[in-house]
Amino acid sequence: MLFTEDRNQLRGFYCQAWKKYRNNAILQPLEQQIANIVSLHPEYHMLLEN
Repeated sequence: MLFTEDRNQLRGFYCQAWKKYRNNAILQPLEQQIANIVSLHPEYHMLLEN
């Protein structure tokens, strides 16, 4: 899923990973890495939640 050149699919993957993280759902290892990085950048939280 992540290995794509489609920007919208990548953004969707990031949003999905962040949503799962916020809902305390079980994350795949790559989703966990993305969520960890996003958590360090609060300026992007609202963008990913919308």
